[in-house]
Amino acid sequence: MDVVQSLIAYQHSEDYIYGWDTYYRESCNNTALIYLDKRIHYKNHLYEIRQALWLLDWNENVDREYTSLHSCMHVSNSRQQAGKKVYKKKTYAFVSEIWTIWINTMKLNVTDNDEQDTNNEHSSDHADDESDCEDVCEYLT
Repeated sequence: MDVVQSLIAYQHSEDYIYGWDTYYRESCNNTALIYLDKRIHYKNHLYEIRQALWLLDWNENVDREYTSLHSCMHVSNSRQQAGKKVYKKKTYAFVSEIWTIWINTMKLNVTDNDEQDTNNEHSSDHADDESDCEDVCEYLT
């Protein structure tokens, strides 16, 4: 009994009352791995885009509703019953929003370029793809 009472967790149990589980952290990391594979090195602008997609996916689906509860009994320990939520399918509404933003950005670039061309016939300033990506990333964050 003296060994248990000498543990820091026992002596300062008030510091551990909010440490219920790590579900949200683990779930967030699993979602990150969908968009950011550890084995692949991404360039900075592509990493930022993939990170933004991961965060949008996580924020949209973090506390989605579940349809039912599935419970089963373990054979080795009949008193322990494990329950699991059956979640609704993930929604990907952010994808259509990104597409709309992208199309509107491209339309603005085309109209801006057309106006520049009509004002100055010899102008050849066209936005490159990387700056378009940066515009979309700035809008999303």
